[in-house]
Amino acid sequence: VLLIMLPRLLSSQFGFEDDGMSLAMARKFLSGMRMDSDDNLGFFRPLYWLGLVFEYGLGGTHSFWFYFFNLLVLLIIVAEVLTLVRLKGGSVFQSSLIAVIFVLSAPIVESFYTNSKPEAQQLMWLTSSLLTGHFLAHLQGSRRLATFIATTLFILFASLNKSTFIALVPISFGWLVLCWLFIRQEKEEIKRAAYYFASTLLATVLFFILRQLTLSTSIFEGTYAN
Repeated sequence: VLLIMLPRLLSSQFGFEDDGMSLAMARKFLSGMRMDSDDNLGFFRPLYWLGLVFEYGLGGTHSFWFYFFNLLVLLIIVAEVLTLVRLKGGSVFQSSLIAVIFVLSAPIVESFYTNSKPEAQQLMWLTSSLLTGHFLAHLQGSRRLATFIATTLFILFASLNKSTFIALVPISFGWLVLCWLFIRQEKEEIKRAAYYFASTLLATVLFFILRQLTLSTSIFEGTYAN
């Protein structure tokens, strides 16, 4: 992870357009002004903006600190990927290989070498949800309920970075269907997939409720949607 991010840390420069707009919006937030651009666009991504405001509050216009924050997020994601593979029965070599392939994939460079991309934070919350979701089949009672709530919140946090999280609904449903069709005898996997699908549905409902209460534009309105 450090080798991937080191060139950007040593040559930390903001990109054109989106990076500059993100800095301007973060400054606007801190000055107490209302952000209405997302409303006009039809976006609802408050956690994305809060992350940028946090980075701007710590580092100001020094781009190094933005990329350092990206490094920390990527480290968390890779640690979660390693843990997930090990929990699924993978060896140290297998989990390490998957982590290396993941880090070297093209979307990683695109997302973490740019400060305005919401995918970095979104991916961190999604991998967190997969990690907590893994334990839903094993736990009982209040511990299962707490883990279910945590999984739902992680998915909700992902949705508050970028609305593309909605793709998780058919994906998690497909996971449940595939488990039912091919590994029906493995009850824990069925339960895990069912609980995760339920968390995804609940997080989606909460997302649309929050959006409805916050934005004046509907899901089909806004200049971006049109």
